[in-house]
Amino acid sequence: MNDYERFTRKELLNLVRELQAAQPGGGRANGGEGSEFPVFGEREQQDFEKSAHPIRIFDRETLRYLAVNDAALKLYGYTREEFLRLTPLDTRHPEEFDEFYATLPKPTGYMRFRGPRRHIRKDGGVIVVEIVTQDILYRGRKARLSLTMDVTDRIHAHEIMRQRQQEFETLAENLPDLVARFDAEHRYVYINAAVERLTGRSRQEVLGKTQSELGMPHDLIATFDASMASVLSEGRSHKIEFRYPAKDGERLFDAYHVPEMDACGDVKTVLCVARDITERRRAEEELRRQKKLLDAIIEHLPVGVVVKDARTLRYLLRNRMAGELTGLNSAETIGKRADEVYPPDLAEIIRESDQEALSIGAAVAVSSKVFRQLTGRIVHNLKVPVPDETGHYAHLVSIIVDLTDIERAQAALRRSEERLKQLLSMSPAAIFSLSLEPPFATTFISENVTAQVGWQPSDFTGSPSFWSDHVHPEDRAAAFEATARIATDGRYICEYRFRHKNGGWRWMHDEGQAVRDPGGTVREGIGIWMDITPQREEAEERLQRALRQRDALVKEVHHRIKNHLQGIAGLLRQEARAHPGVAPLIETMVAQMKSVALVYGLQNGVDTAVPLGPVLAAICASLEHLMPCRVVRKWDVEQEGSLRLDANEAVPIAVALNELVYNALKHGDRSIGAGTIEVDYAERGPRAEIRVANLGALPPGFDYATGVGCGTGLDLVKTLLGPKGSTLAIWSRKGTVQTTLTLDKPLVTLQSLQTAA
Repeated sequence: MNDYERFTRKELLNLVRELQAAQPGGGRANGGEGSEFPVFGEREQQDFEKSAHPIRIFDRETLRYLAVNDAALKLYGYTREEFLRLTPLDTRHPEEFDEFYATLPKPTGYMRFRGPRRHIRKDGGVIVVEIVTQDILYRGRKARLSLTMDVTDRIHAHEIMRQRQQEFETLAENLPDLVARFDAEHRYVYINAAVERLTGRSRQEVLGKTQSELGMPHDLIATFDASMASVLSEGRSHKIEFRYPAKDGERLFDAYHVPEMDACGDVKTVLCVARDITERRRAEEELRRQKKLLDAIIEHLPVGVVVKDARTLRYLLRNRMAGELTGLNSAETIGKRADEVYPPDLAEIIRESDQEALSIGAAVAVSSKVFRQLTGRIVHNLKVPVPDETGHYAHLVSIIVDLTDIERAQAALRRSEERLKQLLSMSPAAIFSLSLEPPFATTFISENVTAQVGWQPSDFTGSPSFWSDHVHPEDRAAAFEATARIATDGRYICEYRFRHKNGGWRWMHDEGQAVRDPGGTVREGIGIWMDITPQREEAEERLQRALRQRDALVKEVHHRIKNHLQGIAGLLRQEARAHPGVAPLIETMVAQMKSVALVYGLQNGVDTAVPLGPVLAAICASLEHLMPCRVVRKWDVEQEGSLRLDANEAVPIAVALNELVYNALKHGDRSIGAGTIEVDYAERGPRAEIRVANLGALPPGFDYATGVGCGTGLDLVKTLLGPKGSTLAIWSRKGTVQTTLTLDKPLVTLQSLQTAA
């Protein structure tokens, strides 16, 4: 079988009988030349011409048409003279010529049914036909008779039906809704992908089975069976609602059972389309909850709310505050017009304002003095027309606000703003606010910023990049990193250089803090911005004086300690020679003194570079022997690398390291015995990182940057480290104090041990 719809068996048999009846001897001829073909005689010619079916006869050798009846002329659109000048190739589709030639070498006196093929009409139209052929002897010539059956309409209808089915399946497969088809026994004959996803079962598992056989919930089976039975018996659609226990929780569905009829009008199958209404039902419930909430909110709003019917202007709603501000409660006004509850002069003003708002389709304000005569209060009445879904105004809403308290608040606000403006003008720092949402623009800055950097406030607020464009290039990265901490830490403090309008650079102190809105979300920051150039210059001068004093102090200390240690070491060696029994102990002490000398940069002198790793190791070892403590080294000797202290900075850095380790031992938690600390050392290219950790906590309010809670030890460390090449961070977390010192150029340099030797 092929894809084309055939003539019915009854029709085809009738056509064959018609041809056989036209053949002498039951459709076969006997004797004579060409006796293998039936002879087409006069009676057959008459039947041929009267036949309502298109019939063509062509010569098997020349392929010329020999005869054609009126039905064939009508089908193909030719005149008889035109048709008899044609061959079957002229009425056959070119793509099927090979098939036509393939049937010619096989003559037979029997009728043959030829499957569907395409023929060409005179107007070029293509028709699909099925034919019955028989080879005959026509007027002494071997010929072939073709009875033609036009099946174009049937094939077209079949194609439409198949296309509609494909469209249905395509639509169903891509619908989020459940689509299923049941037969008369309530068995699944089709399900879409949505059903597979919901049930977790493939089509192969479902098709051909009932819901009961699939183990569906009993209440669902009962609901479906009753609905489908109704559809099958009554032939009308039926709506149901059911629940299904899906993997992500129970889902609620609206379903329609639709009858599908066969050609006789009987219900053949039932189509089920179900939509998940879980979220819609939840939304409806939420909408009802919100309506109750909205009603409660409206009733307790601090402003009056009045709703009228836009057509009749009768009151529909009036909340508690509206009653207080207008002097009339809901019981006195609902269902009535203004002229039925207010004095005539006031009712006329209300009516005119109602009509004006509805005519212009916009809010209209009523004089604030309207209700003064009723309540003694000055109120503002704003009327707003509200359209329905068709665009026509259905309601008129009045918002009534008591202006008495508002005017008092506004007056107080104006006074407060004036005081704030005066305070800002007196402040030595500029006050600013900025948006913490991209592009992080300055939204306000006080006018005294002009006195500090020469620029106007509009310069800062007019361009999001103005501030960043004027920060000194060398300070820009650090300033960006510091200010970005407002998003994570909620505040920041930094200092950097900023270009004055005259082209010079000014040192600015920048301090900001995040501000949370009532919902707890951070969207804005505020801060102060102040020129600290004089203070910075003064601090730089103090620092230089301190550095000069430090250098002199270090040289003197270095000289004296070196001489004393060398003298003590010499005396100990003499004692070792005099007392051989204790010589190993004395030698150990001498070695420890050499370590101490190395810590202070004294072994090779202040003008020789000192390996940083051994210095730190010597400090740890010496302090561990001097105090009842334990120092845990977290690095290997092989990892010490080749970082060396600069000759001029060796002693200060060594003293600073000694102070940091000593502080950790001294202030660490000793509640469980002798103090224990951890010291780690790492070299990262030209940079060294020393980490010291001890149990305990920092003093309240401790801030190394400002010196709060530091003590003499850390003050000395700050002086010894100097302004460049080092970073010291101290913080407390989970009962542990962490100290991290980073040393960089010019304090340390890369140098191999061989070169240093």
